[in-house]
Amino acid sequence: MNTEVIKQQTWWGRNWKWFVPVVCGVLILLVTVVISFICLVFGLLKNNDAYKMALNRVQEDQSVITAFGSRVEPKWYVLGSIHTSGPSGTASLQIPIAYKNKSGSIYVEATKQMGQWIIRRLEVEINDTGKRLVLIKSVNESETK
Repeated sequence: MNTEVIKQQTWWGRNWKWFVPVVCGVLILLVTVVISFICLVFGLLKNNDAYKMALNRVQEDQSVITAFGSRVEPKWYVLGSIHTSGPSGTASLQIPIAYKNKSGSIYVEATKQMGQWIIRRLEVEINDTGKRLVLIKSVNESETK
């Protein structure tokens, strides 16, 4: 009498051929969605007029050009927030900048009134020295009284 023992395969043994590609595909899809979301958020921040105005002002400022050795360029990301509601809003941003081996940050506080952005405060911090160049200083109410 011929008795063969039939070996039962485990779940992994039966299903790994479809499970591995599905898991890899889902991971690739999730990474793509996360990267796309991050790019969208940074793109919205960089496309705002407050960002553009601040960056243009800093890139044209002679004291910044002297400190960095040339015109600075923004890095790929932006930190902060922009809130708008119709013709009004606020922006508080930190824009990392660099030129060759020097780096720093632009700090911007702006408000939007009647559809126009107004930069209330604009400073550039140089990371190497910790020095801050104040390009636009906010006027406190206590100073005007």
